[in-house]
Amino acid sequence: MPRPEKSARLDEKAGRSAGRTVLRRYLATSSPAFLTGAVDNSELGNGEMELLLLNRQAPAQLLQQVGDDRRWVRYYRVRRALALHPRCPVALAREQVLHLYWRELLEVSTASHVHPLVRRLAERSLLDRLDGLPLGARVDVARRAGRGLVEPLCRSVEKPVLQALLGNPRLVECDAVAIAGGATAPPDLLEQLGQHPRWGRRRDVLLALAGNNRTPRATALGLTREMAGSELRTLSCDPRVPTLVRVAATRRLERRRPREAPHGAREGNHA
Repeated sequence: MPRPEKSARLDEKAGRSAGRTVLRRYLATSSPAFLTGAVDNSELGNGEMELLLLNRQAPAQLLQQVGDDRRWVRYYRVRRALALHPRCPVALAREQVLHLYWRELLEVSTASHVHPLVRRLAERSLLDRLDGLPLGARVDVARRAGRGLVEPLCRSVEKPVLQALLGNPRLVECDAVAIAGGATAPPDLLEQLGQHPRWGRRRDVLLALAGNNRTPRATALGLTREMAGSELRTLSCDPRVPTLVRVAATRRLERRRPREAPHGAREGNHA
């Protein structure tokens, strides 16, 4: 068969009869018509199917046809590709998610082109497996996790996980505050958080650190030296703040108050 060099010739008939070389060349970029024919092509193997599933023009009906065929879905890479395809029917994509390993679950959960329901299922599945993963895997998840995983990860007691989470671009200030005020956060992690180039400058993060019983006292007291009067008043009035920090905040406030002029001097000024 002559090679279909022009896109106009990449129709269903061409897809059905093309050789493997032609399939590999065009599957990832060709029209839905060519893909529809290619699914019935005897030359279509696992590698070619992966290329077909990379094509975002593949219609939902065709993807469903692939998902219903046991020849294809028994292969892990096909399941992954279906779950990641933006046009995959939601029910089919969710079915594939249930068979994915943690790396692919993380990939699906953070892919913006994937349907939100599929992303949420991937997040829940990953969260369910998180405790059983090796520490290195949990660190990798924390570094790249989406919003649905960030909040539960903030409650981790593992310093490497929290360190990775602080560098996650999806972490927002309220998450950093939750870590800073965490009742189980490692003290040395809290000390590092106070010096973090991004979060160590945020008012609410510093207040949470200074008020946390697990923050090393030297670190907490050091934070009060740079605080404004309003922040010191917040600490001095909060009974949940460690006593030593409350006292330090109160004393710093007193030192900053201007001394009142003697009563007699004020009267002399009015004379």
